[in-house]
Amino acid sequence: MVIQLNMTDPLGWRKKFGVLAPSTNTIVEPDFHAMAVRGVTCYMSRIHVRD
Repeated sequence: MVIQLNMTDPLGWRKKFGVLAPSTNTIVEPDFHAMAVRGVTCYMSRIHVRD
């Protein structure tokens, strides 16, 4: 028996992408959100940089 789930994302139905940024770069997240088009979502994560 095969169960197929059709779970669509109402916000990121076109594309989802992730961005990995250094912790010192504070402007990249708002820039990506400002450039987002309908149906595309951006997921941000930070890498800790000591200096």
